[in-house]
Amino acid sequence: MSNINPYNIDGTYPVAGQDNDSQGFRDNFTNIRNNFSYASTEIGELQSKAITTSALTGSSLSNNMNYAVLQKPQLLSPSYTLVNLGSLSGAIPVDYAQGAAQKVTTSGAVTLSFTGWPTSGQFASLKLWIYISSTTHTVTVPTTLLGLNDVPGAVTSTGVITFDTIGNYMLEFFTVDAGTNIFVSDLTRNSASLRDPNLYFNDAVVNTLFVGFGTNSTVTSYAIASDAGRNVLAGLGSLSAVSVGNLSQANILYSTLDTGPLAGHNITSARGNLQTGTYTPVQGGDYLGYLNAVTLTGNGSANTFQQVSSINFYATGSNVTYGLGGNIAFYTGKDGDVATTHTIYQAMGIENDQSTRVFGNLLVAASASASQSSYKPASSSAAGTPGQMAWGSEGGNTYVYICTSSNTWKRALLISY
Repeated sequence: MSNINPYNIDGTYPVAGQDNDSQGFRDNFTNIRNNFSYASTEIGELQSKAITTSALTGSSLSNNMNYAVLQKPQLLSPSYTLVNLGSLSGAIPVDYAQGAAQKVTTSGAVTLSFTGWPTSGQFASLKLWIYISSTTHTVTVPTTLLGLNDVPGAVTSTGVITFDTIGNYMLEFFTVDAGTNIFVSDLTRNSASLRDPNLYFNDAVVNTLFVGFGTNSTVTSYAIASDAGRNVLAGLGSLSAVSVGNLSQANILYSTLDTGPLAGHNITSARGNLQTGTYTPVQGGDYLGYLNAVTLTGNGSANTFQQVSSINFYATGSNVTYGLGGNIAFYTGKDGDVATTHTIYQAMGIENDQSTRVFGNLLVAASASASQSSYKPASSSAAGTPGQMAWGSEGGNTYVYICTSSNTWKRALLISY
């Protein structure tokens, strides 16, 4: 409340046409002087303490509130002064007191430290715009930063952050205890870790999602990107689980086997360079796999990728129209086949006529002991299931045993020829 009192001055004094006492003059002059003194003091305080939109005459603009409380304001279109630190390298002390929004352009590797935070108990947030002018430029931050493990490209043990692309990045640093604990968040890139048990994918925004994991001598983990100019991996069918290594840049893998195009659920394990392929319509000789597990390797030649074995659950193309067929086939390459292009052969198949076919020698397992007798029945009435087979030695002879009915065995003597 102002101390100025306009009512202690007698505005009707002196009275015209009569002799007036001089004391009245003195009282009015004293009250006027006191009010001027109060006004001078109060105007001076306003000049030094009030917030103004522009500088007062004879002074410079200074709206430093020194963290004074501004309670329940309604703000319309607020903005922050951007402090451009310029092109720098080496140690950079980032002073919050200079501004809550700052920018730096790297001319080399930089190391950040933080000062000027408000006193403990006040929340402070600093956004740092960093332009990375070379992918060789790293940004080192204190290893004590909370949330550093979620920043892409950050090594928590050293505080070094790497960037795989030249460009603009925004990091936010905030504290509530005057910088004793500082949180960091990358506002530009996806978090380096997934905290939610579910991964939500919006195919209205991007229609391809590839996630890969792997290690080599310099990279601890990486993902297969889906943008142009990178390694792009695609699999025919509705679901593909793929493990790949040593990708040749910008090549595309289409899951096409020697037996023809496949579709459905593909589980593929591959190592070697990937080779571009093309899709063709379903043909009579194609194997259409509902599930196929495939192993492929590179043969040492550039951009050559080959299948060496597979297990397929499939129907042939000629039966697709009628919903008929269905096979389980096992394929493998022959040992010692060192041809430039490997050929895989069917080793075994469970056919759609309910027969089992073995392409090659059939090995019926026997005991590893010298007698080779642990799997053979102990007697003709030993427990057994019709169709069960075994072989072994007995009384110096070697026999093949077949269970012809439940718990009923017959044998045939094997002789040399």
